[in-house]
Amino acid sequence: MKPLVFIAMPFGKKMDQLRRYTVDFDDIYERGIKPAVLRFDVECIRADEERSGGVIHLPMFERLLLAEIAIVDVTLPNPNVYYELGIRHAARPRATIIIGHSEGTLPFDIAMIRALPYTLTDGRLESSDCEAFVDALASRIEHTLAEYHLKDSPLFQMIPELQAQSLPHEITDSFRDRARELDAIRERLDAARHKPKEERKQALAVVGEIERELGAISSADTELFFEVFMAYRDLEAFDEMIALAERAPEALRASVPMLREQHAFALNRRNRGDDRVRAVAML
Repeated sequence: MKPLVFIAMPFGKKMDQLRRYTVDFDDIYERGIKPAVLRFDVECIRADEERSGGVIHLPMFERLLLAEIAIVDVTLPNPNVYYELGIRHAARPRATIIIGHSEGTLPFDIAMIRALPYTLTDGRLESSDCEAFVDALASRIEHTLAEYHLKDSPLFQMIPELQAQSLPHEITDSFRDRARELDAIRERLDAARHKPKEERKQALAVVGEIERELGAISSADTELFFEVFMAYRDLEAFDEMIALAERAPEALRASVPMLREQHAFALNRRNRGDDRVRAVAML
């Protein structure tokens, strides 16, 4: 099987509250990370925190535990990303590559780890630095694959006797099958999102078919639920957004603020009957 590279980073544009500008993480991924990873015969999965509702769920743990290589972007002080990095360092002794904006200051706990920097201009990868960053990241991946015995986890470096946990092959095989299936569904959803407006009905039919494939919504595995939910938002299908939010388990609605916020957003946009009163009450 091809080695799996798991990339933990934000999606889209996010405000850097410390430096007061917006960082385009999709640009960093498309022009910096992806070209470096694609130089190798590997499978690549990118974590999408927004479309998982900000929930660290079972598939996320599986990826952190089972991926041969993890690339973690620590540009923003994102608690989920740092939690995921902690899980990775506690579970896997090696092959965790940390990247981040060169102007950033790493927290004391990971400041001693050699992070790979990139340069931003107006929140996007600096053009003159982009090729150098791609080469540097590719070199780090190549070295990681070639010297896989080396430990980069501070925990495993500090406690040499600590043993990494190995999981049965049936678990890893099942995880890879599920990851491939999820990627295939994401591709269908992305294709639906990018259909022209005159094909909106066909796009909605695709998303609706995937929603039906969901079946019962489980609080333990919410990733695909949020993929479909946000696809409806992108298509401005507010009736469908509201219906899907209202059939989510109560525990999920109670524990994920993003779900309540987006539910209220859809009610406000639809603005039928007492929708806006409900939206205000929900917020």
